[in-house]
Amino acid sequence: MRKILLLACLLFTAFLFADGVLPNGTGTETDPYLIGSYDNLKWISSNCDGFNGFVGTHFLQTVDIDASESHD
Repeated sequence: MRKILLLACLLFTAFLFADGVLPNGTGTETDPYLIGSYDNLKWISSNCDGFNGFVGTHFLQTVDIDASESHD
């Protein structure tokens, strides 16, 4: 029971501190995540678990994204 409670707390905390905006789509080949904003890019970076965090996940950039605010 303690392990389940600890896992639930960790997942809730990760959700609270996650950055960015979940893009439209489900990440499959036929329904890729549609990346159309800097906030979508931030969501990817804050939800990726290392280099292989999104292996098998599909993305489609839909517009040119101004990421100049990430300069600093």
